Amino acid sequence: MGVRIARGYQFDLKNRKIEWAMLQSKNTRGLVLVPPLIGGSFAQQLNLFRWLARMNLDIISFNYSG
Repeated sequence: MGVRIARGYQFDLKNRKIEWAMLQSKNTRGLVLVPPLIGGSFAQQLNLFRWLARMNLDIISFNYSG
């Protein structure tokens, strides 16, 4: 089983920022969106739910500031 980590960000005109990260499986069976907890980060969520990647599910989470 192989998992790829992808990340990126997007700014808008008012200096708000959305930053995202994704664990992507080679043989994906589905996608799970895991919103961050208040005060948490996407890295925390990916760590907590990495067991889903072992089941060939892609996991995506994000941070929002602004």
